[in-house]
Amino acid sequence: MTRQLRAHASPTTPWAGLNAFEGTGHIEDTVRLLGLRFLDRAAAVIGHHWRRQSETEDGSVAEALGA
Repeated sequence: MTRQLRAHASPTTPWAGLNAFEGTGHIEDTVRLLGLRFLDRAAAVIGHHWRRQSETEDGSVAEALGA
């Protein structure tokens, strides 16, 4: 029987990432701390929503960079 190993993030991982982000205001610091490669992934881990949705004239939803 083959045993599968899975990496599980500690519950403190999002807290540590959020703490780093709040301390510096730079998501890049969170990326480095958590050992991630993508800004979007780091933002998701800490629950930071840096994109906002806005409605276009035709009623469809388009994503835009948050200011």
